Amino acid sequence: MKKIFALLLTAGMLVAFALPAAASTTVARDVLYAAERAMPGVATSTNTNAQIRDVLRLTNNERRMNFRPAVQENSALNAAAAVRAREAAQRWSHTRPNGQIWHTVLAPHGVTGFAHASENLASISGGANPADAARAVASWMSSPAHREALLGNHTHVGHGVYRHVAANGTVTYFWAQIFMHDNITSNTLGIWDLIVGVTLTLMRAVGL
Repeated sequence: MKKIFALLLTAGMLVAFALPAAASTTVARDVLYAAERAMPGVATSTNTNAQIRDVLRLTNNERRMNFRPAVQENSALNAAAAVRAREAAQRWSHTRPNGQIWHTVLAPHGVTGFAHASENLASISGGANPADAARAVASWMSSPAHREALLGNHTHVGHGVYRHVAANGTVTYFWAQIFMHDNITSNTLGIWDLIVGVTLTLMRAVGL
């Protein structure tokens, strides 16, 4: 039993640093709402590959620990999410600054024909590392509506992050997460997802 547990822990540590990404396709359902907030100041874009990899890895970790299949990264959704992260700094809402609903950002990036889509937003400021993707994922998992979206019946995901510097110098990172289900890709829990989910759950239980 100890050997099995050790193997699970080893596999989990490997997985925690290298979960898969990549794929393609499409996305249409607005499930979340937020209060609007003015954010005066100077905004600078940050959408680094490292941050996008981190938030994807952590999102799939949470999905697998809740026995949901991992979602695949989609470059078109990443591009749309980058726009939404920047827009969230202008208008903190699932309504865009131009007054349109959030999912109107999808078609211009070639995302059409989807079964449904969901958006999560997060704004992180203060603390030791506001750019840390783990803080964004933790905020979504602590909110029932955002958690429902993150663990929902999706096949693909895109992420965007935007760094905003307020007039008083406060730095805020705005995160956007867009999920979709394309009606084509298989969305069943595979044996690998199950193994990883159990491994990560055990690691979390023992404080690793």
